[in-house]
Amino acid sequence: DQLHRWKDFHLETLMATLENVNRRYDELSAEKANISQEIDSLVLSEARIIGATTTGAAKYKELISIKSASVVMCEEAGEVTEQNVISALTERMENSKETKHLILIGDHLQLRPKVESYSLTKVSGNGYDLDVSLFERLIQSGFKSAMLNVQHRMRPCIADLIRRQTYPTLEDDPRVSKYPAVKGVASNMLFLDHSVYEDGAGNYEITTKSNSYEASLCVEVVRYLLLQGYRHSQVTILTPYVGQILTISREMKRRMKDVSAYVSDLDQETLLRQEDVNDPDMSTVVQAGDENSIRCASIDNFQGEESDIVVISLVRSNAQGSIGFLKEEQRVNVLLSRAKHGMYLLGNSKTLRLSQKGKHVWNPLIEIFENTGNIVESFPTVCQLHPNDGITYCTTLQDFRIQRPNGGCCRPCNARLSCGHAC
Repeated sequence: DQLHRWKDFHLETLMATLENVNRRYDELSAEKANISQEIDSLVLSEARIIGATTTGAAKYKELISIKSASVVMCEEAGEVTEQNVISALTERMENSKETKHLILIGDHLQLRPKVESYSLTKVSGNGYDLDVSLFERLIQSGFKSAMLNVQHRMRPCIADLIRRQTYPTLEDDPRVSKYPAVKGVASNMLFLDHSVYEDGAGNYEITTKSNSYEASLCVEVVRYLLLQGYRHSQVTILTPYVGQILTISREMKRRMKDVSAYVSDLDQETLLRQEDVNDPDMSTVVQAGDENSIRCASIDNFQGEESDIVVISLVRSNAQGSIGFLKEEQRVNVLLSRAKHGMYLLGNSKTLRLSQKGKHVWNPLIEIFENTGNIVESFPTVCQLHPNDGITYCTTLQDFRIQRPNGGCCRPCNARLSCGHAC
């Protein structure tokens, strides 16, 4: 009994001491926070413009409201959830005034905000529509808006695709008509059509898709473009599925010993969350900054970016016409609007046309490729040193190595090579 009383006595003493220390800690923390807020308030009071992410604006709402900014401007508003925009606005209070002017800048015809649960998205049809931005909702409600009608990125033949599909009034800046033609290829824009089925075609339990044949074909096309003299930073591989990113990176490591795939942190995080991806150590990808790396990205994590030449692996190839993400107009719009000089799509046009939910998106696009003679089953290559020799078609993966082993033709021409020897 004496031992228990002794333990209880000391325990009560320790608890009382701990409570006093904890209370003092809370007081000092609050005092420190008040001092920090006073310092921040002083800085903000002298600022004409305050920049913040939507998350930061919500987190420091009370602090920012002291400034009483009457104008709030939100960039990429089409990618921001409505609640995030609302949280950045202030209302009239004792020490602040309300927001008087909200300016939203963005494109509601590209990717919507990311929502973790598919059941809460508009595409699911459940009615929650949490991925519909305030920007999109206002425009769809007939709210007055203005649109920029001149594009400065894509050469006209590429812009024709999204002009037909999404932006009928889009105009081209004169400079995009002066882009140089893609070296070593007979056309600046192609749909390379094939009928090789995706990996695990018909297996609906796989959460991410891949197509090993397309991955190998992507690597061969990229290798050929690099041999034409393009820098690694000028060529990008895009695909709708992160599983295909990993498949391409493996093929790149196997087929091109001196070139690796660069995958962004966002895509790597997505890959690590996939249960059926069996390479969690990302051993076949490299970090940014490697001059000998090719950017390989998902559509979702390449919005807002661009590249001189884009090689696109569409992945989906099956007898059912199941195309997944590719049925979404916003995602296809982003996919087709990243390239500046050249764009090469690899896919199965029959599968795209069979899709009940996506054929309205792809049929008009495939018709454009057909009408311009740019849907092909063989990659049309041209020797830069002997352009009058005509076009050499690479139909199989081996054709790239046999007919264009070093990027040009096989006949000797006495041209001086980079190693110093004559051809």
